Amino acid sequence: MQGKKRDWSGVKQGKLTIVESVGKNVHGAYLWKCICECGVECVKSTNNLNSGVKSCSASCGIAESNRNRARHGAYRTKEYQAWASIKQRCFNPDSTHYHRYGGRGITMHLEWVDNFEQFLADVGKAPEGMTIDRIDNASNYEPGNVRWATRKEQSNNREVTLRTIVGGVELTLSQIADKYGINYMTLFQRHRRGLRGMELITKQKVGRPKHVTKHR
Repeated sequence: MQGKKRDWSGVKQGKLTIVESVGKNVHGAYLWKCICECGVECVKSTNNLNSGVKSCSASCGIAESNRNRARHGAYRTKEYQAWASIKQRCFNPDSTHYHRYGGRGITMHLEWVDNFEQFLADVGKAPEGMTIDRIDNASNYEPGNVRWATRKEQSNNREVTLRTIVGGVELTLSQIADKYGINYMTLFQRHRRGLRGMELITKQKVGRPKHVTKHR
């Protein structure tokens, strides 16, 4: 639920001048019409403004960005692409995945937004085969909650991952498959049939139920 509305009208933040309120989005966050120094008119949510967004988009001021890229020499690296992708997810309403991140209040550590070098210093170089991941999916991209992880580790960490308690421990289906040597799709099908806990790892007799003759 949204708290008391702050009046951002007339506030200058970075390259943005906030003009007026233009209603709310589907999540109940207030929306604000803004004008960027580059001339683009855009709409930002209260969450965007509170997170410190300073321009119309991550691509604003391409000449300045080119100077930054030349300085740190990392434009094509995995680390830079991860940093740029996070900004898109959190601050660009036109991003394909914005509704899963910025649209539901997930933001980026303020000191990382316009400072790739600080982001790199905090998260480090990406090990081979790993991509950026949040440890707590309900929290922000911030120091202590960001790691480099394998695809499998990320899959186990997703909110949509199926989990159940087996042997007193909560595990994902993927973890159960590894631990007990059972095919993942077998577990998935058992889970769909409503089996839980130790039932998932017990071989099931599948078939039609026996016909029972009713005696009158």
